[in-house]
Amino acid sequence: MSARFWTEWRRRSSRWLRRAKPLSAHRKIGDRWLDSLQSAVLRVPSAFVIGEVGYNLSPAHGSACRLETGRIEDFRYDSRTLKAFGGR
Repeated sequence: MSARFWTEWRRRSSRWLRRAKPLSAHRKIGDRWLDSLQSAVLRVPSAFVIGEVGYNLSPAHGSACRLETGRIEDFRYDSRTLKAFGGR
C-alpha cells in the first residue's frame, strides 16, 4: 500500500472514530478488564472486518512477560474497505 493510501485511510478513519459514540462504553469495558488483572490477553471482535478478532494485551498482568506470538498470517486487504469510509 502506498503512503498516500495510508494517510488517507488514517484521516478518514479518525474522522469516523470521532463520530462513534459507543467508544466510551467500550473504553469502560477495557478499563475494567485492565484494572481487574483477570487475564493477560483479551480477545475482541474487529471493528472493521466481520468475523475477525484482535487481541488486547495487559502489560500489568503477571503473565504478560511470558507471552509469545503465534503464527503470523497475511491479511488480504479489500480495497472496498476504504470506500466504506467515503474513499475513492
